[in-house]
Amino acid sequence: MDSLEKNNSVFSSSFAAGLTGLRPVSRVVRSTVVTDDFRFRISRATSGNRHSEAFVSVVDAKGKEVSPDRSRVTVAAGRVLDAMRESRSQSGFMLGWDGVDSAVSLSRFPVVGTLLLDCHNVDVEGVGPVSTSIEPAKVSVELRRIADNDGNTLRFEPELGIAVESTESDGESQYRILAPENLLSRNIALDGNVLRSIADIGDNFNIISIFLSSLPPVGLNQWLSLFFTYIDNVTVMLDGHPVEWSHNAAGYEPTIVFTRVDADRSLNMEVARLLPGIDFNLQRRLQFTAVAVDGGDGRPVICRTQQFDLRDSDNDADKIAGMLRYYTPSRAAYKNVYREGSFFIVPPEVAGPFLLHGLPSLLREFRLIGSEHLREYKIQAAFPKINMRMMSSGINFLDTQAEVDIAGEKITLPDLLSQYGNQRFVVLSDGNRAILDDRYMRRLQRIFKVEGSGKDAKVKVSYFDMPEIEALLQAPLEGVAPQQYRAFLEGFRMLPSSELSLPGLNATLRPYQLEGVKWMKYLRDHGMGGCLADDMGLGKTVQTIALLTIIYGGKISADERPRRRGRPRKNENPMNIVADGSILPSLLVMPKSLIFNWESEIARFAPWLSTYTYYGVNRNIDEACRANVVLTTYGMMRNDIDTFRGRTWEYVILDESQNIKNMESQTAKAAFILKCNNRLALSGTPMENNIMELYSLFRFLNPGMLGDAGDFSRQYAIPIQNEADTEAMTSLRRKLYPFMLRRLKRDVLTELPDLTEQTLYTEMEPAHARLYEERRRYYQDIISKSIESDGMQKSQIVIFQALSELRRIASVPNILTDGAVTSPKLDPLVETISEAAANGHKCVVFFNFIAGIELVGERLERLGIDYATMTGSTGDRRSVVQRFQNDADCKVLLLTLKVGGVGLNLTAADTVFIYEPWWNRAAEKQAIDRLHRMGQKMKVTSYSMITRGTIEERIRQLQERKAALFEGLVSSDSTLSKQISQEDVDFILS
Repeated sequence: MDSLEKNNSVFSSSFAAGLTGLRPVSRVVRSTVVTDDFRFRISRATSGNRHSEAFVSVVDAKGKEVSPDRSRVTVAAGRVLDAMRESRSQSGFMLGWDGVDSAVSLSRFPVVGTLLLDCHNVDVEGVGPVSTSIEPAKVSVELRRIADNDGNTLRFEPELGIAVESTESDGESQYRILAPENLLSRNIALDGNVLRSIADIGDNFNIISIFLSSLPPVGLNQWLSLFFTYIDNVTVMLDGHPVEWSHNAAGYEPTIVFTRVDADRSLNMEVARLLPGIDFNLQRRLQFTAVAVDGGDGRPVICRTQQFDLRDSDNDADKIAGMLRYYTPSRAAYKNVYREGSFFIVPPEVAGPFLLHGLPSLLREFRLIGSEHLREYKIQAAFPKINMRMMSSGINFLDTQAEVDIAGEKITLPDLLSQYGNQRFVVLSDGNRAILDDRYMRRLQRIFKVEGSGKDAKVKVSYFDMPEIEALLQAPLEGVAPQQYRAFLEGFRMLPSSELSLPGLNATLRPYQLEGVKWMKYLRDHGMGGCLADDMGLGKTVQTIALLTIIYGGKISADERPRRRGRPRKNENPMNIVADGSILPSLLVMPKSLIFNWESEIARFAPWLSTYTYYGVNRNIDEACRANVVLTTYGMMRNDIDTFRGRTWEYVILDESQNIKNMESQTAKAAFILKCNNRLALSGTPMENNIMELYSLFRFLNPGMLGDAGDFSRQYAIPIQNEADTEAMTSLRRKLYPFMLRRLKRDVLTELPDLTEQTLYTEMEPAHARLYEERRRYYQDIISKSIESDGMQKSQIVIFQALSELRRIASVPNILTDGAVTSPKLDPLVETISEAAANGHKCVVFFNFIAGIELVGERLERLGIDYATMTGSTGDRRSVVQRFQNDADCKVLLLTLKVGGVGLNLTAADTVFIYEPWWNRAAEKQAIDRLHRMGQKMKVTSYSMITRGTIEERIRQLQERKAALFEGLVSSDSTLSKQISQEDVDFILS
């Protein structure tokens, strides 16, 4: 016997000896049957103005409430029973009068309803047994438009519905009407005989029925504001499209509310901050977190409300008090003005002068409510009604006859604009003075241009203002031109369902890219220019190449080699497609750094398209024009403009079109005078600094569209930038909307890796801080004296020289002090790069000053870290990029923001540093997007380096201060204007 067996034998013997003579324990084997021999019953009861409230109880087969044995039920049913018991405990009672657990409210305890979805023993009173589904369904309200025979909207009929994803292969949703009482809780609904999970609607789910009554057209925005304030996660459909949320917030507007005139003619009024388009009394009773506004394309969008500081409301009331004091005949008379907070009772001797002389000047800042109470003072707020008809049409403007009805009196539109411009009111025949809404009148001034005076005055409107006019009139215009433009706009809605074949493109486009090509082709078909303003990295290049393949109509040729034009290229043409040689060549203008990128992308996606690169010493325009596409730079276009303007081009395409943002520059003037059949602009940042840049862009795209530069500045740029005029912004956005297409990465590239943005703050050493403060004070004094003696405009050069040196001191003081003062950014940057390189990561660092590249480069050399550089003097930029992308040993790329901010693909890196903040936040974003774009497989981390207590902090704060309005106009970051204001200078140097 081996040792193992021996040990086992001893072990067994010891147990046998110890247990001998003992009786085994006896166990009773019980049969436990887990069964749900009861049902969860949902019953409904009506409560007040709410629709029926749902309750859950536990009943047996006869419908009598019971209390099941918790140990004899399934796991799912047990969870429901536990949740019901906990709910009753929270409610403060446990048993009903008969000793049976009482029903639980699903509105108070929605978790019970959620758990019911896992059970199979549920029924609904009046319906019977129901099945359950945990697959989420979508609840919606469709606003069905009811119109008369002429197409005028009579009312909207809201209809509640539920959509369930189909199990069929087509994947389309199944939509069914949903009765409001079938919303059983905030997160479950009864769909026929199926209990379904829905997105959490919120606590107010059981009042949704009050939103389902007929709705007059004038109440649409108020209905939407209330609905989105009180109901969550319900889609509202209008004309077949969901009502979308805007990225912008809606602010409360200063408002004067006239409440009544007493028997002694004392005027009662209140100053308040109110949301536009919502009844005053409703705002006093209810809180709004959302408000519907015009989205610029004739459709409403929903904005979150922007809370205001109560001190702003107090300041508004103080301003009115100051105005009352100014128009009071005597100090004694002002003592009779009663004020309590923002409420005023104004005696007639003060109210009269205030209303006649002070109120018109306030209309630009304050809205009026309750103006019907002012008739006692022979003052009435009137709303002009315009009747107009088109007379004749030109290229950009249409002649029109317009008559205005004010309080029953008819005057010509030129007379109205003249009176309002002179005195801010219109005198009526009975002696009353009509006070007009300043916002409305400014809108008229933006739309209607008056030529001549008196009886010879003529009124013109822009062809591109048709949507704005129809929004103003709230009715469609009659005539050939309005109908044509309306049909043009309606055509955009048909694009998603239209077919487009691209046999000449060696690529498969993403759905949004295909939509972009359709949009560009549609504009070309109608002779309009447009700006493709997609976010960086969304493929503007390939979309444009796809458009070019349509223009040059490639045909498959099995037995014929394609004709080559321009300089020979190394790439072959495996597609065997021949371009249509009868079409004029297209001119594609770009920054120098993008030349090789366009060459390679055309060769890749449309090798049959011939190209000629018009650049360098041996350029030849005759040879160039034998190619389909001529590639050149902005510098070449500017320098050789006489050569380029002597040709007619099929298309002139400007890549990175912000290069013509200054309409007074020679580059922009050269672009304006090029002769072509079609125009296209490509830019991820169509507006970098100020709204006049949009004017320059559209002067190129659609000459005459935005009228005279001076008028555009007065009617749009100044009100939007200086006065935060949201109506002017909405008007401009409505005009530009059809001609700008912008998609954001976060919306269309859901598979793109995350981008993490961080700010790294560094502290100055004492010597550095002393140097900076000394120079700051010095330049503050220099600039102050320059502005005082020469004015703001002539001081711009002095200002920018001063700010530039302060930026150098903040970022690269080493260069200005022969190394005596060291940049606080250098060590943390190099340490982070070293750690990243050691872990196999590549880094890109963007600089404003070349001195920074030199400093960092020296440190990297000492550490033995391989790097590449790119500045404005770098010749072969293609080789630099290819080395960084493909050479595993090259860990770092150092380059200037201007050189590397556009057109480069740097997806081999996953870490990016912005060494100095740029005035233009959009330029920083462009730089980051060189890494965070299609093709990137890794998460990207971006670091912005800021030296505390310096101009760099002020630049960042200034960017944030100026961003909101520009974001609302073109959904893009905004930046510091090159024409810095006095306030900006004071802020930066403070």
